Amino acid sequence: MKEDALKRGERVALYGTIFTAVLAAIKYSAGEVSGNVSLKADAIHTSANLLTIAAAYFGLHIAKRGENERFPYGYYKAETITTLFISFVIIALGADVGYEAYTHIGGSPTLQYGYLAMGAALFASIGAFLIYLYEAKAGKELNSQSLLVNAKESLADTVSSLVVFASVILSYFEIPYLPAIIGLIIAAMVIGIGISAAKNSILVLMDSGMDPNLLRDIRESIYGVRGVLDIRTMKLRRSGPFVIAEATIGISADLRLDDAYLIAKSAEDAVKNEFPEVIAVHLQMVPAEMGRTRVAVPVISNEGNPEISPNICSAPYFYLATMRTDGKGEIIEEGFIRSPPVKDEYLAGPANVHILIKNGVDVLLTGKIDERILESITEAGISVYRTEKRTIKEAMQEYFEGKRETMK
Repeated sequence: MKEDALKRGERVALYGTIFTAVLAAIKYSAGEVSGNVSLKADAIHTSANLLTIAAAYFGLHIAKRGENERFPYGYYKAETITTLFISFVIIALGADVGYEAYTHIGGSPTLQYGYLAMGAALFASIGAFLIYLYEAKAGKELNSQSLLVNAKESLADTVSSLVVFASVILSYFEIPYLPAIIGLIIAAMVIGIGISAAKNSILVLMDSGMDPNLLRDIRESIYGVRGVLDIRTMKLRRSGPFVIAEATIGISADLRLDDAYLIAKSAEDAVKNEFPEVIAVHLQMVPAEMGRTRVAVPVISNEGNPEISPNICSAPYFYLATMRTDGKGEIIEEGFIRSPPVKDEYLAGPANVHILIKNGVDVLLTGKIDERILESITEAGISVYRTEKRTIKEAMQEYFEGKRETMK
């Protein structure tokens, strides 16, 4: 996917370079022949756009190289560095356009071949707008910052060409300052685009905080994975057209290593499938709820030290204990909850699974469990351990001592 995206971006930049070069040549030639200063200034503006698209092609071409020993994270930031260079070129050319326009303030417009100048400006505005649509569509789909910057520049080129078209018409009225003023306006537009692009590139290179909406959406995607109990931290950073996500995720402290791995893999796959621009998801798994685990045991009554129910589906109550996972076995909260009033044992099992999930249970201690119910519980991220003990106290003591037989 990464290579295909970069190849497509490179192709878009190449076509944009060719078409923009044609537009720049048409405008400059028409401006030279007609003697219109604003049209020549606009041609220089388009030439700046030409340089930026060519630089984007170069950056995307370098970014295609795979990871190696010297660059273990790839060359993706080459596109960002290129965008930064592009922005400086845009600012410099904008200043040059402004200076050229300033030197013509007060001069009388000597327009020749007016229809040629009008036709060139109108044709260039249509062409620049089509290039803008092409680059903007590809830039959004590929999440390419250099293509998006070039699209903005092409849109500015469209506007400036339309302004020049209007100025050529007004030149027939021999307004002395009009071409130079329009040239200054175009110069200001160009410099503004360059400054904005430079600012964004520097922020990306310094790993500044990214779009909060993207951060929120990725967080929600990870929360949707079964077994993820909380997200302690979440960070995003851009690498060229791609994004790298880092998160610290809270899971049950009683999960086996392979179960924790499956949760991490599911979270990674969920993010990558939903957000194609994310190329890497680095997850750190930690015990959830500050080292607390909630344990459930199916029982036959809700008083004293009741006996354990032989079957989770027929258990009228569940004993719940919230305990610290620091190895001391300290129970900080305990109590009983009633099972849902379902007479059909086939339906009672799923109903009990739902109530365990709803109450945030991490561990279930039971003697007998139907295979389909076991599958539903483990899919919800709840660890299930077998116990042959008769009462709650005996079962909990066995759990504290680490005598746990995982049910599969």
